[in-house]
Amino acid sequence: MRRVKFYKGKQNWLLEKAIAKAGSERKLGAIIKTSRQTINNYRREHWLLSDDKLKHLALIASHCY
Repeated sequence: MRRVKFYKGKQNWLLEKAIAKAGSERKLGAIIKTSRQTINNYRREHWLLSDDKLKHLALIASHCY
């Protein structure tokens, strides 16, 4: 499993956009099958996104799920 490193603020921007499209952090967690705490860690850029999660978030952010 590869992790993707973004420039500072880009991962947060992607997560905020995906949360807005999904409606809430809880709904986003249900869609990508992860917990809310994991989403918070991704959003605060404590953890790097994996390839799989990045693909899911990109689809949600583009509103094609």
